[in-house]
Amino acid sequence: MVFLYDLIFFLIFLFFLPVYLVKGKLHSGFLCRLGIMPKGIVFNSPIWIHTVSVGEAMAVKEFVSGLRGRYPGVQMVFSTVTPTGNQVARSFAQPQDAVIYLPFDFSLVVRSVLRRMRPRLFLAAETEFWPNLLSALHAYGVPAAVINGRISDRSLRGYARLKVLFAPLLRKIGFFCVQTEKDAERLVSLGVENGRIKVTGNLKFDAGISSVSAAAADACRLTLGLGEEERLLVAGSTHEGEEELVLRAYEMSAAGRRHVRLLLAPRHPRRAVEVAALLRARGLHPVMVSGLEKGGGDGRADSEAVFILDSVGRLFDYYGAAYAVFVGGSLVPRGGHNIIEPASWSKPVLCGPYTFNFREIISIFSRDDACINVGGTGQLAQAWAELLDHPGRAAEAGRKARGVIDRHRGAGLRTLDAVALLVNGKGI
Repeated sequence: MVFLYDLIFFLIFLFFLPVYLVKGKLHSGFLCRLGIMPKGIVFNSPIWIHTVSVGEAMAVKEFVSGLRGRYPGVQMVFSTVTPTGNQVARSFAQPQDAVIYLPFDFSLVVRSVLRRMRPRLFLAAETEFWPNLLSALHAYGVPAAVINGRISDRSLRGYARLKVLFAPLLRKIGFFCVQTEKDAERLVSLGVENGRIKVTGNLKFDAGISSVSAAAADACRLTLGLGEEERLLVAGSTHEGEEELVLRAYEMSAAGRRHVRLLLAPRHPRRAVEVAALLRARGLHPVMVSGLEKGGGDGRADSEAVFILDSVGRLFDYYGAAYAVFVGGSLVPRGGHNIIEPASWSKPVLCGPYTFNFREIISIFSRDDACINVGGTGQLAQAWAELLDHPGRAAEAGRKARGVIDRHRGAGLRTLDAVALLVNGKGI
């Protein structure tokens, strides 16, 4: 079975390799993914924490702080799949820690890495089930757990079709800390025993609170050159085809209203040049935030200027500089993104109809009337206009959003307690 899986994985690897070469996506971590660790890395029986990309890495930041408090002096190894996630992990790694890319799931590669690393614990954020990695962890006696786990609609359909293969694999994971009761039910349907599942909540409810800083928000407004009277609309984590819809809504809502500015933050910063071209085609002046942060130019120089956030790990602070926030991936069918971050800042939060990847979170906010759901460009423009015309309503919408955050905090502590139960017998 291992040979067959390795063969299939290798064929898929060969198929996608030319695509990545053409698109220039083979980054410096490629050798690391082949199991060749960067020079200078020394492993000291670490806790290995895997996060796929930016969102997962930011979600575990506060949890990691708690983990350090529980197990002082223990080295942490953070692995990611994407360069942007890797960059975020480096931002909170300590000097004794290591940040790597997740090894490709070839049996020889993962076993080689495990023999060198010898982790005392493996924690995977959200849902990452790699057969060879989990099998090797189990064979080497390394306890493994999923934290902040979630099973999306799409994932459930895929796992259910391969249940006969996934059920034995899931038995190699000692514990599942999941976000909602729905996630727990879905794991049970896949063959996981109730006793290995604990609903601990969403770590993202904890992640933002400690990072909220009025000074950081003020610094962002200063960088953009915004005066006290200027109101910034932020569209975060937008996707291809979505920026044009957002721009139309902005132009409609800003018409006849003074001191309204827009910041676009594409989900993938590498698209910043593409977004800038779209702005120029509409007669608008794009201003890259990275240039302003380096001291180049003045965002106030042109009233037609639209800001583009083109750097990684900065969106959270720019949410703090906003008057209202639209969270992208939701006007186009990408499933939406994290609305918890802007809510942490007590900002009015808006999203479109396509939020299927965050259905439970959207439901929690909607029950308390703490999220403004719009059906398209016209409704987004109308909602923005109403918030701009009625500051009191905007403030109340922000208070409701923050209230949801405050009522759902504590996932980090519950997750730490669950992880402690798993490793108590291991002497961590």
